[in-house]
Amino acid sequence: MVGGGRTPEKAADARELGASGLIVTTDDEQLKQAFGRLNLILDTI
Repeated sequence: MVGGGRTPEKAADARELGASGLIVTTDDEQLKQAFGRLNLILDTI
């Protein structure tokens, strides 16, 4: 599982919840690298 967030400061929280990493959704380069890697995107508020 990989988390997604707007800021890199969320990475520690994502890892505590079981994520292997975090994609910073405001970073175009990270989004390009993630393209095609994910099978499911679950968006919650």
